[in-house]
Amino acid sequence: MNAANVNHSGVASGVNNSVGRIAGVLSIAVLGIFMFSTFNESMKQQLEALSISPEIRKSIENQTTKLAAMSIPENLDEPTINQIKQIINKSYNSGFNIIMYLIAGLALLSSFVAYSTIGVKTKKGNTT
Repeated sequence: MNAANVNHSGVASGVNNSVGRIAGVLSIAVLGIFMFSTFNESMKQQLEALSISPEIRKSIENQTTKLAAMSIPENLDEPTINQIKQIINKSYNSGFNIIMYLIAGLALLSSFVAYSTIGVKTKKGNTT
C-alpha cells in the first residue's frame, strides 16, 4: 500500500483485495485438478492389481469424483471390501500429498522471490 499515492489508497486497497480473492479461487480450482487427477490415477493403478470383476471395477471408477466419499459395492466379501477401502485411502492420501508438496514448493518459491526483490533499508548514518 505504501507504493500508492494517499489519494489512491482506497483504489489500491480494493485492487489488492480483488487480486487476493481471485488468487484464492484460482488456487482452489488448480489444486483441485491436481488432487482429482492424482487420486484418479492412483485408484486405477491399484484397482488393476486387485482381482475383482470388470463390472465392480467400473462401478468404483465411475465414483472417483466423490474422492474418499465413494461407496463400495455391498456384494463383495469382507477382505475385498477392506482392500478397496485401503485403496481409496491410499489414493486420497496420494492426492493430498501432491497438493501439500505443491503448496510447500510455492511457499519456498515465494520466499526466494521476496528475498531477491525486497531491498534492505538502512538507517541514515548507519554504516552497516
